[in-house]
Amino acid sequence: MSDKVLRVLLGVFGALMAAWGIVTLVSGRSDQSGAASPLLAAFLETATESSVGTVRLEGPGDTVNLQRQGGTWSANGYRADSAAVARFWRALKEARVSDLVATNPSNHRRMGVAPDSTWRVTLEVRGSTRSILVGNSGTGSGTTYVRMPEEDAVYLLESDLRLRVAYTTDDWRDRWMLAVDTSAVTRIGVELDGRRYALVRGGPRWTLAGGGDADSTTVRIILSELSHLHAAGFLEREDIIAKRPVGGVVAALGASGDTLARVTLGGGGGDRWARARGDSTLYRLAYYRVERLAPPREHLTGRKANR
Repeated sequence: MSDKVLRVLLGVFGALMAAWGIVTLVSGRSDQSGAASPLLAAFLETATESSVGTVRLEGPGDTVNLQRQGGTWSANGYRADSAAVARFWRALKEARVSDLVATNPSNHRRMGVAPDSTWRVTLEVRGSTRSILVGNSGTGSGTTYVRMPEEDAVYLLESDLRLRVAYTTDDWRDRWMLAVDTSAVTRIGVELDGRRYALVRGGPRWTLAGGGDADSTTVRIILSELSHLHAAGFLEREDIIAKRPVGGVVAALGASGDTLARVTLGGGGGDRWARARGDSTLYRLAYYRVERLAPPREHLTGRKANR
């Protein structure tokens, strides 16, 4: 091979390598910046909890308004579940645009971003509003189809945003009924379905009033429920369970006789209605939590006692 031919081949090879490098560089930058339109990019950039005062979630069959009041959020006027709110903001904060997946409106319904089947998320940011349409979960794990209302383009978002917006009002509400500092509890009174007893703390030991030592494991279970009593859901006054008469009360008292917590329970078997002192909310308490909070007296006797 002559030197001239070799120089030509090397030149062609060098040009090809340069072109490949340029394509790789552009492709890499595109992957890093994502395929987002300016509107979508601007929405994701400003969707931060600190800058948003109100979130409106409009979907098939339900509309939820999240309102920030200081450092807490409410959902349609009810106390919001802080964990659910945190998951929502994390889904937006960590969202990354994976790809532009469709531009033809005929694909909107299939992807869940058609006007009559989508979830519209509207944020109020410093007096102005901006919205995004959240569709179905994508084909990959932890992905969601999204579209800006002003555009036909559909993007695949690396985020579980779909899971975080498709909540009902009850899903957003806080189900914690109690959060008692059980180290301050010195007496627990139980009246339920005709049975009545009291537990009294004496140093590290618990005893049944008028009886002997109480079973330590059962007492720990009662205290655990008092420290973080979690409801199964909520009830309306017209619900069958809510119409049952009062079945009893569980009260936790402090050293001075002050009431630290008081839970009123409905009668009947299975799940019961429940209401905590100072809270007008009518909760549904699962039957197993009722058994843990107010076990039969015999569960507190006849076992290995506190030492």
